[in-house]
Amino acid sequence: SSDLADPRSDIYSLGCMLFELLTGMLPFTAASTNELRTKHLTGAVPSVESHNQNVTKELSQLLRQMLAKQPADRPASMRAVIQQLGAIRFFNRTKK
Repeated sequence: SSDLADPRSDIYSLGCMLFELLTGMLPFTAASTNELRTKHLTGAVPSVESHNQNVTKELSQLLRQMLAKQPADRPASMRAVIQQLGAIRFFNRTKK
């Protein structure tokens, strides 16, 4: 794997933001910058459903892909992410 950033780095960042928006939590936390970097590089991708059971499996799967450690395992482009986001439901039910 390469340490060079490419457009898939932005997909990872957007995945982190979506995770926080959907759960109210950061996907990774740590006591130090080095520990946080290690978690982002090698830590298991957290499950959004464990923090928000109303999120659909489709959205959870897309988030896992967006947060994949290897850039090649992420969606190929932001356009692909946007197309997938537009094609899936975010929540299992709406609150009344």
